[in-house]
Amino acid sequence: MKFVTFFTLLLFVGCPLLVMAQGTNCSTTDKKINKALEEALQVETFEAQVKGLAAVISKYPNNVQAYYYLGQIHYQRASQLLKQNQTRVEGEKTMQKALVFHQGSIQKCPSYKAEAYYYAARILYSFSEKTAALTYLETFMHFDSIYPGDPNPIYVKLKNEIEPVYQELRFPAEAKKNPVPFEVGRVLGASSPQDEYFPMLSPDNQLLFFTRKADKTNLGDISGYVQEEFTVASHQQNLQFSNGKALPAPFNDGRFYNYGSASLSADNRELILCACKAEKVYNQDYLNCDLYSSRLSGKEDKNGEPLWGALINLGPNINTKDGWEAQPSLSADGKILYFTSLRKGSQDNDIYFSERLPDGTWGPAKPFALVNTPGKDKSPFFHQDGETFYFVSESSRMRPGMGGLDIFMMRKESTGWGPIQNIGFPINTDADELGIFVSTDGKKAYFSSAQGQNWDIYSFELYKAARPKETRILTGKLQDANGNAVQADITLRYEAAPERDQTIQSNEDGSYALAVRVDQKISVEASKAGYSFQAQLLDTSQLKSPTPKIEAKPLQIDTLQQGAAYAIEAIVFDTDAALLSSDAQFLLKGFAHYLQTQPQLRIQINGHTDDVGDAQRNLILSESRAQAVANYLEKLGVAAERMQYKGYGEQQPRVPNDSADNRALNRRTEFEILSIE
Repeated sequence: MKFVTFFTLLLFVGCPLLVMAQGTNCSTTDKKINKALEEALQVETFEAQVKGLAAVISKYPNNVQAYYYLGQIHYQRASQLLKQNQTRVEGEKTMQKALVFHQGSIQKCPSYKAEAYYYAARILYSFSEKTAALTYLETFMHFDSIYPGDPNPIYVKLKNEIEPVYQELRFPAEAKKNPVPFEVGRVLGASSPQDEYFPMLSPDNQLLFFTRKADKTNLGDISGYVQEEFTVASHQQNLQFSNGKALPAPFNDGRFYNYGSASLSADNRELILCACKAEKVYNQDYLNCDLYSSRLSGKEDKNGEPLWGALINLGPNINTKDGWEAQPSLSADGKILYFTSLRKGSQDNDIYFSERLPDGTWGPAKPFALVNTPGKDKSPFFHQDGETFYFVSESSRMRPGMGGLDIFMMRKESTGWGPIQNIGFPINTDADELGIFVSTDGKKAYFSSAQGQNWDIYSFELYKAARPKETRILTGKLQDANGNAVQADITLRYEAAPERDQTIQSNEDGSYALAVRVDQKISVEASKAGYSFQAQLLDTSQLKSPTPKIEAKPLQIDTLQQGAAYAIEAIVFDTDAALLSSDAQFLLKGFAHYLQTQPQLRIQINGHTDDVGDAQRNLILSESRAQAVANYLEKLGVAAERMQYKGYGEQQPRVPNDSADNRALNRRTEFEILSIE
């Protein structure tokens, strides 16, 4: 039998011999029996106590008290023996005897003492007989209602102490009574007769990365040769994936013995990967697994496939010389890296995180204390929604589960992380789960399993309560008036959730990618010191695309020149109206921030109309619109002395007023640079 000592050493208080709970008339009133019991318990040695109580049972075989006391003194004796390694075997045998006597007292009189059930459960738990332990624990937890009596503070104390264990033991049975939806299938194409594992789906859901054990045996070889290859498969029209092919150098070039799981940035350009190679550590042979990064090189192979740059070790802030670092998960904004490590200072496999520094390197890794337990905690996956975190943890009284390693999840809330929840049965079983990877839209989860003859990649539709918030990858380009790429800040703003706002920098080619939630309107803004400001709005109908990737219209910003005017494209007005719409107010928040970061600028807000109606009235209307914008910017904190406003009416159309769409473009707002210094 496996003996779980932490249960007795850490959870429970000491075992007082004469603990009283709700007693019943099973207690004897016979003075001779009570005297015999008292004399048996007053002797000093364990052996003498056993002999005395055995004599009571021999003479009075139906006496429940003697059985109970024999259970208690054997429990106390076993606890002492188990503290010493040399007496451990004897301690386990003595603990088994304690169980027999407590079970005997329950058989003699089920209502005698709640503690008999308590200790029977605790002993069975220590021998990992959890189903049997739960049977006794159920009666103990409800003893005061099954056998009513006077309230007993010791019973209440023991009940409170054992509550976490009770919940741990109840969880599998309750989970099986309430299974979650789970229909699993192999991922066709990517799954082959070879082993495939460690699946990772690109944020745009177009690429599936994984490790495959490839058979490299040549004709005539005496023995087989199998090599792990880091592999990528592409999404196909039939909603499955291609068979996949091994990535070229810097992967699979012989430098590394094998590869672990990977994580990809929102723009598919930065890859974080676990790779292991044989090294000498403290003069000993060691298979060292570290985290590495690679970026797309901008080059292509002869087949037009993109090539990755060199694998670069993430350095001592992430990796340890003699530890193990693996299972990376990069946040959607690229600013936080979660990973699993076994190192000096960790309790077991623990989850760590590191924040990216302004220079692009990673800061010192810190343990994710909220998640880590004394057992194994691993396989982090932080979804692109920026709120939902999945991980694997060892089932325990701290974290009830089905047994072994279970998948758990939690969500970010306004005040921090919310409660940790088991993802449920039958996704979790009494076997060890490896973790899951969830698609960007939150509907499908991927994992690897040896359900058949070999390891394959599987997927299933994730039930709604366990899904992350629905998300898409928004991509776009940033350019100037000549179509040249511009590298600048791209800010994502949410209309009603400013805590989700984020700012990234576009790539050198002007491209960018953002993970965006689809539940409310957003603005995407481009800004750079010395350049104009531009923004565009996307509403929920545009965001809820049937595909995981949305292509935004190009954003244009240009070098600021004194006297030049720059349109803020999305600030438009209804015909014959000067009231700022909610959309306009939303966009002006971004423009106000732009002006506050460039305090040297003095601007004039220019208002323009279409040609509908009287020209003089349009002139007045355009000035009212310009004034409305200036007033709102002042309300947002831009100093009034930095701004002027002027209306031009219909005098300066951008496009001919020959259609409703063109007239909407002419009803515009521009900012003109009065001075740059």
